[in-house]
Amino acid sequence: MKPKWKGVEVLPPEPGWYPSLRCWDPYEGRFPCAGYWDGKTWEPANVMLWVDESTNELAARDRAYELDPDGPLDVGTPRMY
Repeated sequence: MKPKWKGVEVLPPEPGWYPSLRCWDPYEGRFPCAGYWDGKTWEPANVMLWVDESTNELAARDRAYELDPDGPLDVGTPRMY
């Protein structure tokens, strides 16, 4: 079962890297990323949704692409980061 995306009104249980979706511009949509929760704020500040799976930065990015509601990144497709 896939974990559910949570909104930023729900706070992570501890500081760390989390699979996230961020929004650069409302007209462009949201994009998978790794978001860092320091216990008070998100970095980057434009995190919209996150999954409660704390890990390292690279694993959080990969997991965000896997769980992307717009579809997972195809294997072999170059990453955009």
